[in-house]
Amino acid sequence: MDWISLTMGHKTVCYPSTRGGCIPPYPELAGPEIVVGLMLHPGQKLEIRGGVGGAAYRADGLRVGGALAQLDVALFPARRIGIVGGVRAVVVPRYRKDQLSTFPWLLGLRVR
Repeated sequence: MDWISLTMGHKTVCYPSTRGGCIPPYPELAGPEIVVGLMLHPGQKLEIRGGVGGAAYRADGLRVGGALAQLDVALFPARRIGIVGGVRAVVVPRYRKDQLSTFPWLLGLRVR
């Protein structure tokens, strides 16, 4: 283990793979995305957004396509500032002969 590995988040732990060896580190996905969706305002204090779309990622030197879905809900206790929580699904159906999925959650503030 060296300083560069520590700063990049690599660990010296080997999590066994069902195919033998160690599970590889999760790849970094980078590329353009497009999402189309709806935004609902059921009241002055609530905002709901949802959408679906696609992406063209580059991961470990490979070009892969992905599907996206997202949903977030914001509560506005003040007129212009709200608390938002949501989830996003990113699915790459064919990454090195496997399906790659990630489901990041978010929590934050929204200004409108």
